[in-house]
Formats: sequence, structure tokens, C-alpha cells
Amino acid sequence: MMAKNSRVMTMLLVIMLVATGCKKEQKDISESTSNPEEVKAREDMLSRGMQKIPVAKLAQKHVGKRCVITAQTASKRTPPPPPRGMVHVFGDITVYLAELVSVSAEILEIRAPYTSGGTYKTIEIPRDLISAVAVAR
Repeated sequence: MMAKNSRVMTMLLVIMLVATGCKKEQKDISESTSNPEEVKAREDMLSRGMQKIPVAKLAQKHVGKRCVITAQTASKRTPPPPPRGMVHVFGDITVYLAELVSVSAEILEIRAPYTSGGTYKTIEIPRDLISAVAVAR
């Protein structure tokens, strides 16, 4: 009887250890350096047929248009994960492909639909982090 109790306790202890587990410390992807050629190639591929414009020239007339934005990678991510194809992270640089929702002096707001239905992922990008913008004609 004592041996059975000992086995049961050992099994419970093992199950508890496995359930809680030890998680690896995740490295922040925004700390790694991007390959400029790779970023430029993706940016060119996504913005084919779009007009490249300076960030300062973005205005309300561009709202509602599809855009490609190249910016520094944010260290903080907001759940839920973005739709497939919206965010392309290359370390310290991220390329976004989405619809421009709003333009203000401080931020650009973009969104992309999830394939599952009528829901959208919206991301706000501070203007000072943006290095390039291309907007559909």
C-alpha cells in the first residue's frame, strides 16, 4: 500500500512539473539586425504598382487605399496575431501590407482583414519609426 501511494505521489509530481514546464527565455526579435537587401526585395515586391511617397506627404486623401509601410520593429506586440501577409518582420525592420485607416501628426493606423470573416487587425505605427511608404494609385 505504501509503495502504491509513493508511485501515485511521484506520478502527480511528474505531471505537475510537465504541466508547468520550464519556458525558454524568448529573444526579442526587434533586437536582431535585418538584412537590407532582403528588406528592400520584400518592400519592392509588395509595393509593385504603388506610388512611393514621403511620410510627410501622407494625407487624408490616402485613407482607404492599400499601402506598404517600412518601419522599425516595435518591441511590444499586441494580441491577437496579425492576418497572414500583413506583417513581415526582418529583425529590427518590419514591412506592413494593409489598408490605411487614418493619418495623424503622430501615427498612421493601418488594418488588414482576417481570412476567417469580417474582423480586422488594426495596428498603429508612430510616424517617427517609419522609413518608407508606398500607396496604391
